[in-house]
Amino acid sequence: MINLTIGNSVATIGNSDFYGCSGLTGAPIIPDSVISIGEQTLADFSNGGLPPYGYLRKEVEVKDELGNVKQKLTWELDSQTAPAVRQAFDAYFVGKGGKQIADDLTAMGYRSRRGRPMDKSSILTWFRVPFRFAGCMVYGHKNKHQGYRPREEWIIQTDCFPAIITMEEAEKAYQISVSKRGRKGQKVQYLLSGLLKCQVCGNNFQMDFDKRNPKQSFYRCGARRRGAKLCTNSRYLN
Repeated sequence: MINLTIGNSVATIGNSDFYGCSGLTGAPIIPDSVISIGEQTLADFSNGGLPPYGYLRKEVEVKDELGNVKQKLTWELDSQTAPAVRQAFDAYFVGKGGKQIADDLTAMGYRSRRGRPMDKSSILTWFRVPFRFAGCMVYGHKNKHQGYRPREEWIIQTDCFPAIITMEEAEKAYQISVSKRGRKGQKVQYLLSGLLKCQVCGNNFQMDFDKRNPKQSFYRCGARRRGAKLCTNSRYLN
């Protein structure tokens, strides 16, 4: 049986491969059988797609537990565009807005990946999910409608590739972004968001929906949602 602490009360949910976090302190409530989260983190590689602005794709070779060599994908700093990211965050911290930052970067000669002038909307997304520029892989921050999930449901894995900003600066930028938006786009807060964690890999449980019946919702491991290779926990809670 698993006891989930929410505030000052404890609720017994039953046997399942997840554990909770205290509603007061955010500290994980970890059963004795849980393996160290550090031993179960996601692999420090990308699953593909474009890297954040300021980075380039880099293929590396790694060996699995059987000694087989596999090709993996990670990011490396782009010396041509990484300074633009650093410049943008510095400007954001002194109060400049997205449009002014975009105009300044364009005037300095920077362009988007498509060769166009830098634009406000792209710049603001940097500050909305700034942890990508602190060397982190960020998963689960968007839902199927491309809206942003509550921060408590994000999966943030640190030290995956070279950082342009520090984690402290990323957190600062995120908080400024939230204050400017008034948490617009993150109004939906599910009851157990941030309180359930997977006992297998340590990542947050996230709200998911049945594809055949969208009205049917349930919680499942955020890593498992992205693929069975990332987590073996197939349990869910509804």
